Amino acid sequence: MNYSAIVSKAWQYVWKHKILWLFALFAGSIIGGATGTSFWTMGGFRANNQGNFWKRIPDSHTWPNGIETWFKSIPAETWIWIGIGAFAVALILGALSLFIGTAGRAGLIKGLLMAEDKPEGGRLTFNEVWRGMKPYYWRLLLLRLFLGVAGFVLGITIVLIALFLTVISLGTILLLLIPLALLIIPIKWLIQSLIVHATISLVDEDLDIFTAIKRGWEVVSKNIWPILVMMLIVVLIGFAAVIASLIPVGLASLPWIITLAAGGVISSAGWVVGGIGMGLAVLVTCFIGMWVNTLVHGIFVVMFRQLKAKQTNQVPALTEPLRPTATEPVNQS
Repeated sequence: MNYSAIVSKAWQYVWKHKILWLFALFAGSIIGGATGTSFWTMGGFRANNQGNFWKRIPDSHTWPNGIETWFKSIPAETWIWIGIGAFAVALILGALSLFIGTAGRAGLIKGLLMAEDKPEGGRLTFNEVWRGMKPYYWRLLLLRLFLGVAGFVLGITIVLIALFLTVISLGTILLLLIPLALLIIPIKWLIQSLIVHATISLVDEDLDIFTAIKRGWEVVSKNIWPILVMMLIVVLIGFAAVIASLIPVGLASLPWIITLAAGGVISSAGWVVGGIGMGLAVLVTCFIGMWVNTLVHGIFVVMFRQLKAKQTNQVPALTEPLRPTATEPVNQS
């Protein structure tokens, strides 16, 4: 499999069909977890340096006492209503994210498949992609719900089994689980690939959710090594995107960092200029995210089509029964 050709073809779709960036904005990551390490690293840096860096912010030493006093002044009944309200807001936002994200993902995948079907044609339009993805929206939504619930149940089951085995073995089972921990990454990649290809096959082949899952399993199980290599490439692309996203944010916040590190005080004009710079940096980061999300979806769509074509070519087409040749003896009995 020519991996560089797949990436190059997906990149051409990124630049030719820019309307797909809009769908990529709402689609969300197709494999997830790309930026977790970076945010963890940033959080660790803040925690390790809050004693010598963040204390330079004027009057920052009075914040903890004021916040603690404010929290203690809130009645217990109010906290109950705050918790209920927070849960309701989280539920509403989660539902909106699911509906909007599904529309974005359906449009992005369908748009890329349409680009595959007419690579030499004109640019795709929003209405064209929107009309094309509408027949698959609810099935894709049900697929995402089913996979999300199944993943949650499977995760809880694995954790409970691991805890049970650890207790009954007095911890010795952990020694056996350490070698298995090395397989977590490739197993995770294969599961993610199963979800990706099930999603693409649902749209590309007009399948129901369970047939799409079966189809995704078929693709992954027959192409394990090519899929693992492509997942590694996608992860490296995601890591490069995180680094590229941190550069404009770092440059925009550099004057603040230098001022605070030197023990100075940021003026009002400094806050305004820095805020504008940070806004532009976030905008650039948003565009980088849309490009990369379109590219990653495109990589998987192009790969799915190539694996599908390869599988089709491997099936012999016998249009008539085999007949013995002239050199073969014919059984007269």
